[in-house]
Amino acid sequence: MKSYPRSGTPVRTEHDTHENRDGPAFQWAVALVPCGLLSLRLRKSCSPLISLRYATINATVDTQAPLPLFGLRKGKVRVKLAKGNRLPSTSCLYKRYDFCLAKQRKEDKKLLLTIDVGNTQTMLGVYDGSQLVQSWRIATQLSDTADELVLKLSGLLSLGIGELRQLRHAAIASVVPPLTEQWQQAAKRIGGSEPLVLSSQTNTGLRYKYHEPSEIGADRIADAVAAIRLYGAPALIVDFGTATNIEVIDKEGAFLGGIIAPGLQTSAQALFAAAARLPRIDIEIPAAVIGTNTRSAVQSGLTFGEIDRIDGLVRRIFAELGYSCPVIATGGLASRVLKLSETITEINDALTLEGLRLIFERQGSA
Repeated sequence: MKSYPRSGTPVRTEHDTHENRDGPAFQWAVALVPCGLLSLRLRKSCSPLISLRYATINATVDTQAPLPLFGLRKGKVRVKLAKGNRLPSTSCLYKRYDFCLAKQRKEDKKLLLTIDVGNTQTMLGVYDGSQLVQSWRIATQLSDTADELVLKLSGLLSLGIGELRQLRHAAIASVVPPLTEQWQQAAKRIGGSEPLVLSSQTNTGLRYKYHEPSEIGADRIADAVAAIRLYGAPALIVDFGTATNIEVIDKEGAFLGGIIAPGLQTSAQALFAAAARLPRIDIEIPAAVIGTNTRSAVQSGLTFGEIDRIDGLVRRIFAELGYSCPVIATGGLASRVLKLSETITEINDALTLEGLRLIFERQGSA
């Protein structure tokens, strides 16, 4: 396994300097933390006859550096000197710099792990403040234990973004009761603190006009909170999952209700199970509505049927409300249906994760 420098570890490299109006700037190839702090120790040689001297200069990494946020990676990065730090003389030649990585800021950051546990897939996201820095979609396995979930998450992080110890907090939205406790245990083991498990009893700031708020799935609550913050009220949310959910947020910003229907994958599985002669096929949108073979005919019925069902239900909701509003789609199939739907106006694949982040932050300010 490749190792990278830790705080205070000297790293040596060759590079040049140049001047600009803001003072000296440097280009180098080095392992470092993007957006972190560096202490540069410059070895100065004005003349072969003069002994080497050192000067320590603080610098900040350009936020536009095209490097991963987590972990240490090699790459060319433009660095500007911190305000007030200037080279003693531009005539001196700085051929080689010995410098140490300052204490990594990410060690002090409290990264948030958001977990949306669905019946078919689980969506994971890591937030650094309000920024979603990484997300994954994995298959939901009912047999997973807390230990197995920790190992899975560790494996995902090892793909290039960091370590488990960086995840200090967690927020969970689960519609799979057997896995809720397992994820809760895994998140507590990773972050060392009790995770937020979202329910209708959680302080979300969301008002309910639903007769039984306790029956609302945690993912639907998170979607509603995020939609109101990002798109305002009123709004409709279409969540493509095992079930296709439509949530209705009225003009007052209250959760009015919605629709729950079989999801596209669920409908397909039911069809294949009931019709023995129909082959199992990948769900893709065909080029034409009229299928010229069994495969394209089934694809047309499933995909165009789902899209027209959504559009029809949205129009019925608008008619019942007496007004129209933005329609935000989320879930695995959202991006595929946007260009064919006549009613969907926005796509946000991370809507549930964003809602979890907002609700988690509300607990700290409440």
